Amino acid sequence: MARLTPAQRKALPKSKYALPQNKGTKKPAFPIPDQAHAEAADMLVKAALKKGSITPAQAATVRRKAAAVLKRTDKTKQARTRRAPKK
Repeated sequence: MARLTPAQRKALPKSKYALPQNKGTKKPAFPIPDQAHAEAADMLVKAALKKGSITPAQAATVRRKAAAVLKRTDKTKQARTRRAPKK
């Protein structure tokens, strides 16, 4: 997974975050611009929940949005690998 620099993270639109505004910090949390970041967000949500930095409802939102990104990227990969039927 490529790390996001602070400038890249700041340039991301709010729609690319699982939590556009985290209640505790008032900053966006869990950037999910691609498949790798969505997988990371899905793995890190359990630790954030245990730490108390997010609520169970926020954890569910992160998981749902990460799953949507992963599903979208899977469909894109399938479309690229489809071949025309042989005649």
